[in-house]
Amino acid sequence: MEKAMRSGNLGVREYKATGALFTTETVYYFLAFIFILAAAFFNWPTFGNFVRAGAERIEMSGMSSAAALYAGFRADNANPSSVQDLLDGVAAADAIDNMNHDGLMSNWFGRWSSGNYTDMWGTAFQFTEDADGGNRRIVSAGADRTFGTDDDITVGY
Repeated sequence: MEKAMRSGNLGVREYKATGALFTTETVYYFLAFIFILAAAFFNWPTFGNFVRAGAERIEMSGMSSAAALYAGFRADNANPSSVQDLLDGVAAADAIDNMNHDGLMSNWFGRWSSGNYTDMWGTAFQFTEDADGGNRRIVSAGADRTFGTDDDITVGY
């Protein structure tokens, strides 16, 4: 083995490890290929709505955590009725522990910072619950901006 290394004749195993699986250029080509496929198989509005729906699900996941805290801190176990309730929090007079619980959801980043408390398509969120109070949900109307259709995005809390 030592002889082969000195002479430089390593055969098939001759390669140089660079420490990276892909080069930056390879990643750019791959991303370009993915966008070309997306354009070929989806029309751009459909692809854009697919991306928006994914981002909305992530955003609504955080909202559901804040909504659960809101209901838990309230002495009357009331649900939030709007995004503004989550941003304002629970006042001491309404809280189970008589303490202020401000800012259950932060508005310092992204769309929230501009005061736009709607979903990705510009529709206000619905905060709903079953008649018995068992299932509490936050609903986005989705791309068609109509509640009660197949593209609605729903998270429970």
